[in-house]
Amino acid sequence: MWPIRVGERAVVFLGPIAVEPSWRSRGLGAALVRKACEATHDAGHDLVLLVGDPPFFGPLGFSMVPPGRVIMPGPVDPRRLLAKALVPGAETGLEGVARV
Repeated sequence: MWPIRVGERAVVFLGPIAVEPSWRSRGLGAALVRKACEATHDAGHDLVLLVGDPPFFGPLGFSMVPPGRVIMPGPVDPRRLLAKALVPGAETGLEGVARV
């Protein structure tokens, strides 16, 4: 979990996250993501941003950031830029350049 800013907004960036191949398909990655989001919420943050696979992160509550709304440093496939609101409406107004 990395504190970043998108425009003037404080956001928490998740990643990278990985599970040892021999432990995959046991729900550990999903459990780590859920726990990380809970800890982020408990610390007073309302939004998590990441670059990842929609089929994995979608069921965990992440959705695609509309293309062009958030500018990441370096090349990022816009279909993989995902956000999860930890409180209703937290994604509203998310726009700008992402930076530390």
